[in-house]
Parts: sequence; structure tokens; C-alpha cells
Amino acid sequence: MAVKFLSVFAIFAAAAWYKAYDPDFGWHLQAGNIIRESGIPSYDIFTYTASHFRWIDHEWMSDVFVSLLFGWFGYTGLVFVYAFLWTCALFIAKAYKRFTLLVIAALAMIPYAGVRATTWTVLCLSILLALSRSRNRRLTTFIPVLMLFWANVHGGFFIGLVVIAYYLVMERKRKWALVLAASVLATFINPYGPRLYEEVFRTIFDSSVRWQIAEWFPASFLLFVMPFIYSLVWAIGFVLNFDKKKWKQQVFDLAPLFFLASLSSNRHFPLFVIVSSGNIAEPLRRVKSLIPKNIDWKRRVLVLSLPALIGFFTIWELYAMAYRVTTYGNVRELSYPQKAVAYLQNNPCPGNIFNNYNYGGYLIWKLPGTLLYIDGRLPHWHDPDGVRYFDRYHRVVIDQNAANNSDFDRYGIKCVLWSNDAEKPPLIQSIERAKWRKIDEASGANYSLWVAPEMIVDKPLPKF
Repeated sequence: MAVKFLSVFAIFAAAAWYKAYDPDFGWHLQAGNIIRESGIPSYDIFTYTASHFRWIDHEWMSDVFVSLLFGWFGYTGLVFVYAFLWTCALFIAKAYKRFTLLVIAALAMIPYAGVRATTWTVLCLSILLALSRSRNRRLTTFIPVLMLFWANVHGGFFIGLVVIAYYLVMERKRKWALVLAASVLATFINPYGPRLYEEVFRTIFDSSVRWQIAEWFPASFLLFVMPFIYSLVWAIGFVLNFDKKKWKQQVFDLAPLFFLASLSSNRHFPLFVIVSSGNIAEPLRRVKSLIPKNIDWKRRVLVLSLPALIGFFTIWELYAMAYRVTTYGNVRELSYPQKAVAYLQNNPCPGNIFNNYNYGGYLIWKLPGTLLYIDGRLPHWHDPDGVRYFDRYHRVVIDQNAANNSDFDRYGIKCVLWSNDAEKPPLIQSIERAKWRKIDEASGANYSLWVAPEMIVDKPLPKF
């Protein structure tokens, strides 16, 4: 068991080490720093566009946790702690029955793992399932305590309430009604009280984000090799062991329901792995027992082709991970504008910055006190007129006359930090026509910093 645990831990730790920083890592870290210093902010503190928006930080405790660990042990400490949490989630879900399937499950979760706030929802869901399925019925009394903790570390706690409601509907027992009621009340114990649900429902009912943010894309987990292989393995076991007499029990089990949730939104895939991994070995063992032992070589090749293919991709994924770690070392900041940040630290922008959405968290971290146009929290938020901030951002990006956009005038935008896309968006084409200056020493292969041309004003703008 210890060897299995350490092997999976090593996979998650290596993945977190070589992966780029999560786009939201920076603002989580800074939010934790600010909460520790001056308490939980009531309004947005990181952007100039949403400064009057009542910010509900549904991950406030997770942010404080990140801030403390980063201050004590740096990013390395965070890598090991979060790798430990991801590993614990799989083992609590009893995914360790077959080592090969355990490795496949871990590799399938790699695209979603790392130092991320969603880690807490993955872990808490695993604990919730363990408490719910335990033969010791008294353990269900601890579920409201778990929900209290969950509601303060991540907004995914609502999934926990849905699972409890699922057990209530399926088992129709009074205890689940009591557990659900107590759990809902427990989630009210947070800095925002019942208002916490505003942010939860704002996220749930904003269907447009599923087509704008990669993490929310429908069914996109099937485009990754290992998540696809894991889904294929689970589907084969599900289909071949389907019992028509028990179809309701099998179809309405949590595993197929979470698989459908993953098809609806990519970010639910690791939850599907947690729900299904503990039971995936048994149906495959039954399938194996049905295969005749004495078969000709042609049929043997056919039978072994799928396991061989799965084994090949599993080994390849492990090799690719080890290669990246040993060859590139720290690649966490390669996709971010390091030179631009270094330049702006010594030469502050004479106005506000219009930034690429993916750079928001990184800039909040590296340029503390500098307000931005947008970051990873804003896709679900609406301005006082009811317009989504993300839609406003997108309109600027596709504006053929972006240099004279009303938001540029309204907010005094004098700098644009943008990625060097293969095809320049209308935003960049517009500022080039308006003679904005690209700062070469603050630009890299993947990004560029642009500064507005000098204008005749009463007081000269500071120069770089």
C-alpha cells in the first residue's frame, strides 16, 4: 500500500512541478495575503473595472492556506502538500485495488491537478462518499461538519449537497433528510452567511461560460489521451456488466451521473474519477474471467490489443512527464509575461493596463497594488448595467477601433499587455494604427507590452 501511495504521490508532485502556474494562482495567493493582513474584503480589490462589485470569495480559507504555506515553504511546499491531498482523495475513494488502474486514474486527473482550489472539492467529495457508504451509520453525523469546512474552502460544496440529496431520493430515509437540512445550515456558517449562495448560483446559471472558458468546455476531457483512456476503460466495464434487471440502479448510480456532468462541463471530470475509481476494478475483473484461456493467437492478439494500447500510453505519459521535469526544470512561468512584469516593476504604466485574461492572476501576484481590467474571477460577474465583465472584455478585443474604445477613455488605459497571437486581434491592429509603441525590452516571444503615444495634457505623463 505504501508503494502505491508514494507512486501516485510522485506522479501528482511531478505534474504540479512542471506545469505552468494555474492562471488563478496569483490572485489566490494575494487574496490570502490580504485576508491575513486586513481581513476579508467586501468589494473587489484587484480590478479597476469592478471596484464597486461586492466580491464573495468562496475560497477564502483556501486562499489563506496557500498564503501561509507559500510564506513558510515556498511553491515547493505547496507542490508537496497539494500532491498529498490529490493522492489522499484517490485512496479515500478506494482506487488502490488494482495498481494499473490506480496509475491510469492518477494520470487521467493530471490535466486538472496541481496547486488549485478545486483540490478541496475533489478531496471533500471523496470524504463525503466514504462517510456516506460506510457501514458505521454514525459516521453520517460528521457530514454537516465536513460541509461546514467545504463551504469555506471552495464553492464546489454545492456538489456535496447534491450528492446528499441524491442519497435522500434513492434511499428515502429520514436520516438523509436530517443530514441534508443540517448540512445546508452548516454551509451558512461562513463570512458571508446565506449570501455565499449568490456566487454559487451566479456560476451555475451562467451557461455562456461553458463556451468561453476552457475549463468549462463540454466534453473536452475526451481530447486528452489519459482521461479518454480512463473513460473508455470505465465505459467498457459499465456496458459489458450491464444487467437489465438492475438497470435503474446502474443507470442512476453516481458514476454515470458524474460522467454526464463531465460531458456537460470539463471541470467535473476529476469528480467523475473519484466517484467511479473505487468500483472500476471489479467489473473489469469479471470481464477478464469471461475470456477463454485457450484461444488461438489471432484472438489473443485482438484481446490483448486494448490493454497493450492502454499500457503504451500510460508508459508514454509517465516518460513525457519525467522528460519535461528533467529537461526543462522550472517551466511554470514560461507562458507568462516575465519581462513585461520586470519592466513595469521599474517603470510603472502612466495609466491603467488592459491585460490579457490569462495574465490576470500572474499580474496580481507580481505587480501587487496594480489594478487590472480583468482576471479569472470576473467571467461570472455583471456590471451595474447587467453586462458581463467578460463580454465587455471580449468586445474590446474584437473592436476595430479599440484604441478609441469608450473603456479606454473611461479608465485611462495607457498600456496593453497582450499575447503574440498567430493572427493579430482587432485590438492590436487598432493600437498599431494609433501609433502605440511596443516596448521591445518588455516583450517576449509570446507576449508584447504596448504603450499609448504621448498626448498633449496639462501635466506631462511620466515617461518610461
